[in-house]
Amino acid sequence: MSFHAMLQNPKPPGEIRADGQFGPLRTEKVGQTALSGSYVFDAELGAFRGIAGALSSAGKFSGVLDKIAVDGNTDVPDFEVTRSHHAVHLKTQFQAIVDGMNGDVVLRSIHAQFARTSVVTQGDVANKAGSEGKTLSLVGRNSRATFKTGCTSSPKPIIPLSLEP
Repeated sequence: MSFHAMLQNPKPPGEIRADGQFGPLRTEKVGQTALSGSYVFDAELGAFRGIAGALSSAGKFSGVLDKIAVDGNTDVPDFEVTRSHHAVHLKTQFQAIVDGMNGDVVLRSIHAQFARTSVVTQGDVANKAGSEGKTLSLVGRNSRATFKTGCTSSPKPIIPLSLEP
């Protein structure tokens, strides 16, 4: 089936628009149901303590519900670490694997560019034992960072999902 969906993302607050193909539904193993398509995501990063900016992301996805490969990019023309009060233009290209059954994300590759600085990293956004919500963990060539995202819920539809046979 073809689908067109608009979802409200809880944190960071924003809207996800997706179009693609879904199915056939594997009722005995829902996570093995195929899907593919493209998305656009617009959000405000100020929901996270310490950062701000208007994020736009677009990309393509394919796979099965419990292992969705995503190729995308982000653009934040006014990214700011709020302590510094200095905005920079942040762009990324990324490849990720999303578990559509639990929302965990493996960030296979992130190439970020801001000012004259380039950063290449990888990591995940996942539930960690003893922690509520999701935690972002990034690993670079010579560094490691972990951030609590506070994400505790999944995107919610803001208009009815449209399916076409």
